[in-house]
Formats: sequence, C-alpha cells, structure tokens
Amino acid sequence: MRSVAFLLVIVLLGAAGGLPTRASAQTGLLIIPAIPLFHQQHSLTCESSAVSMATRGQVLENQLMNVLPRNANPNLGFRGSPTGQQGTKLIDYGVYAAPLQQALLRFGFASSVISYGFDRDIKAFINRGWPVVAWVTYGLQRATPRLAMHNGVQFVLVPHEHAITIVGYDHATLLANDPWTRTQVRYYWSEFNRSWGYFGNMALAVEPCLMAQPVQQVSVSALSTAALTWTWAKPVGAAHFAVTVTRVGAKSKLEYSATQDATSYTVNNPSPGKTYVITVRSVSGCGELSTPATGIVQVPALVPSPTPIPTESTATLPTITPTPSATASPTATSTATATAHP
Repeated sequence: MRSVAFLLVIVLLGAAGGLPTRASAQTGLLIIPAIPLFHQQHSLTCESSAVSMATRGQVLENQLMNVLPRNANPNLGFRGSPTGQQGTKLIDYGVYAAPLQQALLRFGFASSVISYGFDRDIKAFINRGWPVVAWVTYGLQRATPRLAMHNGVQFVLVPHEHAITIVGYDHATLLANDPWTRTQVRYYWSEFNRSWGYFGNMALAVEPCLMAQPVQQVSVSALSTAALTWTWAKPVGAAHFAVTVTRVGAKSKLEYSATQDATSYTVNNPSPGKTYVITVRSVSGCGELSTPATGIVQVPALVPSPTPIPTESTATLPTITPTPSATASPTATSTATATAHP
C-alpha cells in the first residue's frame, strides 16, 4: 500500500489548554488544541523538537538537548552528533523515548513511555489531552531495521529514523506535527502502524502542562466548637485542589468533595468528639491529579458545665434581743448621823 501524507488545514483553537475537541461533526476528527508547530533547529534533533511541541513550547528543544546524555545506545542517550547526517552507517542518529522522559522530569513535566503499543494507547492519551511523540521513518517510507550493540547491550537502529507529534485522530487517520517540514501531516493508521512497528511501536505521551507537585502538609490552623480549619501551601504546578472531607464514625459521612482554588477549608460547627479526615490533591492546569496529602483531626468532646454543689444549710437561730437587766439602783440610805451639838 502506498504511503499517503497530506496537509490538513485547520483553525487552531484559541484555548491555552484543555481536552481535545471535534474539528467538526462531519469529519469526526478529535484534536488537542493549541499545540504549536516548530521547526527542528538541527538536522538530527527532531525528537527534542517534537517533545518541545508536546509541552506547548514550555520546554525548548535546546533545553532538552542540553540535559540529554550522550550514548551510542539511543535508549540511553543521544547517539552521534545532532548536526550530523544519518547516512548509511547510522553513526549520527538521534535518541529514543526513555532519555527524553528523564529529561522532561528535570523541567517538571510528566510523560509516559509506550513500548509495543497499539492504536488504542495513542487514542487514549489523545482523549486525555496528552500529545504523543511517535518514532517512525520520515514520510513513513519503508526501511529495514538493523541490530546493533554497545557495551554488550543490543538495540535496534532504523534508517530514516524520525519523530512526529500526534495531536489528533479520527477512525481512519491521525494528525501530527512534523518538526522537519514544520507542517501538519495526516496519515492513515494502517500506514503509520507499519512504520511505527520498525521501532517496536515506541512513543512518548506528554502532559502539556507543568506537573502538579503534591501538597507537602495539611495543617490545622483553627480548632474550636465553632470551626475546624485546615490550611496548606500551594506547590509548584498546582492550578487547583481536589478536596474531600469525611466525618469518620460508625456511619461515616462525606462532608465535602469539590475542586477549589483556595488553600484552606473550614468545617463549621464540627461535631464534638468526632474524627474528621481531609484529603487534598494538587490539580495541574491539564486536570491531572497529584498523590494525596491527608490530615486527621479529632474534635474534643464538649466539657459539661460544672453543676453547683449544694452547701449544707445552717439553721437560722432566732435573734434574741437582749432584755435590759434590772439594775438595782442603790438606794441612798440616810444614816442619821448624830451630830453633836455643843
């Protein structure tokens, strides 16, 4: 079957990111929006250019080339000179998916290596909004893979090795950005699979947003009978937060579950003596979730107000008003004193 490649003229969507959309109801073509077209800067840097497009240009080709190791085995690093020509000996060649995945991690971007994959694997990542860098021959031309060896390890080299960035598909074709021609090409799946198979169906699916780092710690900033408040710091790459709060008990109850921008959450009037569990996940700009951070708090039981203890009553004694005592007034007793008259 003859290879078919032609340009597809499309209107690029203005959204900075998001899930793929249908180009039209008639074509059924699903396209990831806002993936740029770049031209590779050197003769053999198609792989880094394709990966740069997959990050929407947030990681540049030269940045990737600067951190890629050099190795005769393209599974371990870049083989040969980036400015060389493959020729027939394939001494100057390129690089495969695994070293590029490690390079992307250094810039905070997640990716997934596909080996011996299928159409459905590529389609699943496109549906998720991840462009897929695939290794094929240039123009899907026919080639004969060669077995090579370095340091006792065997690997495959393929003449006319090339990499393209797949950004969309329909039932019969796929749409890709080609860094050599800086154009969009459209291939039949059947022809693509033949060329892709030379490389063991190898590809690298790339999340086109900075990877959301996990929340490091969820802390309690307030705890009272009126409110229980958790707070956390915003990590790198976090555009939003997926938060769930559960009240744990014999009958656990989901108190809250939503995506929010705030770096705190408050439970008003928490139940005394109950345990609350909060789970916080960072959400990237592409909607990918980080690993969770968890906080657990037991609300203190209410201390009952002290009941006044009755004191022993004291009998009231009648008030006695003292009666004035009869005071015997001394009676003057006149004692006749005999007065001697002279």
